[in-house]
Amino acid sequence: MKLFFYILAILIPSILSAQTPASDELVQIHTIANITAMNAISNPVEGSLIYNLNDKVIYRRTDTEWLSLEKKVTLVLNSDGSYTFSNGIDSDIILTVGGTSTPVHFISGVSPNTCLETGKTYDVIITGDNFDGSCTVSMSHQTLNYANVINTTQIQANITMSSVSNTNITVTKGANVVTHNNALSGTTITTHTLSASDFTLTNASYSGNILKSTSYSGWRGHAYNLLKKINNQSKGFLEFTYSKGANNNIYQIVGLEKSPSTNDIWMSYGFYLINTNNIRIYEDNSLKKSLGAIADGNVLKIEVGCDNVVKYYKNNTLVYTSAKLRNTDLYLDTSLYYITYGNTTNYKIGN
Repeated sequence: MKLFFYILAILIPSILSAQTPASDELVQIHTIANITAMNAISNPVEGSLIYNLNDKVIYRRTDTEWLSLEKKVTLVLNSDGSYTFSNGIDSDIILTVGGTSTPVHFISGVSPNTCLETGKTYDVIITGDNFDGSCTVSMSHQTLNYANVINTTQIQANITMSSVSNTNITVTKGANVVTHNNALSGTTITTHTLSASDFTLTNASYSGNILKSTSYSGWRGHAYNLLKKINNQSKGFLEFTYSKGANNNIYQIVGLEKSPSTNDIWMSYGFYLINTNNIRIYEDNSLKKSLGAIADGNVLKIEVGCDNVVKYYKNNTLVYTSAKLRNTDLYLDTSLYYITYGNTTNYKIGN
């Protein structure tokens, strides 16, 4: 019996200690509102603990600072295939997985890759796989200014077009070399000297490379070309020469139009040749600029760039840059006023 009571005396405290304590029996430490208030504590004792109510973390006091007892461990994949390990306290560690890097298997494309003009600078995106900071880029025919790895699938290359030749782009990663042939090319323009058969003529003639009205009244003469268009988002030009007629009056409107017809004398982009002292630039019946006089043999040109910017030239000198970007295919179009007035000659289309 005495043995029973002895064992019971030993077990009762253990049973009582296994019971859930009341809230006022829990061990408590001081709380504080935030980091600022915590750092404002005067002469804290080393080894002290305090609970920050703002970030919900317990801090321990060292001899110089408060340190969080919560260690936030992270492992981040870097663009070069390595990892950065951090525990929130010690210095970060860079980890390299394996002894060799993953090779580049392919270059899937380059953008933009067409209608790149010689002498201009472009940012092109090279798309592929397993790119990292060790990759280098080279290319044929063009000037590579620099190349930056954006991520594992994209490299941005800044290039100046030096040639219209097809360009091969190579990405090298250690001993791994991958080349994409004919990745991009400059734009080339073919110049077409027009003949009478290239025009659709209404009350007009094109003989001996001279375009003139055959009408004796009003804006009844029209000539346009639907055979050799300047495609949207491609480079091209219209060029012609002024030829003085029987008097100083000219009255011809020559330009580029998205839908040529005989129903409208105006066009999207055009020169309005009034007389030898007055030529103007009009766009859709809106005056853009007066250019003054024109002389026999002066060459006028409207040029459209790959960037859809339209520019006007007189004797190869830039005289106006349009604020209206081209957004469609364009065709040669003209409106001609009177049979005895000045003429235009030597029409050329580049596309």
